[in-house]
Amino acid sequence: LRTHRSLRLAPRLAFNTRALIAGRLEVGVRQFKTDDASVPDYTGVVASTALTYTLLKTTRFGITWDRDISYSYQPESPYYVQNSVGGNIRRQIHGRFDGSVGASRSVSVYRSADPGRPGGRDVNVSYSADLGYRMNRNLRAAFAVSTSRRTSDTSAFRAYRGTRAGLSVSYRLPD
Repeated sequence: LRTHRSLRLAPRLAFNTRALIAGRLEVGVRQFKTDDASVPDYTGVVASTALTYTLLKTTRFGITWDRDISYSYQPESPYYVQNSVGGNIRRQIHGRFDGSVGASRSVSVYRSADPGRPGGRDVNVSYSADLGYRMNRNLRAAFAVSTSRRTSDTSAFRAYRGTRAGLSVSYRLPD
């Protein structure tokens, strides 16, 4: 079920981290052909994008878009097309303190190996917020809270809802 031939053409633009708009933009097409006739082939848009815009050196707006296919652990649905979009805002509050809020939505559409049975769909929606302290230019510690909710039209067991809270430390490698 997983043997395939795949071709992905997706040109990428990379923007300098100090530019008005920073990050990467990659959009293209992927052709995915399986060796098993019962598994549907796929040809469609793929993307991997993460862009930021900084306003007055104190507020950063970020957007992400990822779309591609991935293998499923379910034998009856060998792969799925995942389409995710998200956004976040980070604001310097005072001195070395900053905060951020974000949201994302991801839809996974499963492709069925049985032509008479639909593949199903999962939707995951997440929200997050954090309060951070920048120890130096590359090191930041934060207290973060996130909540996620997944719904599924294939099984009630796949649905979940949860909230997490914790501390994080992040280090950015120097440019």
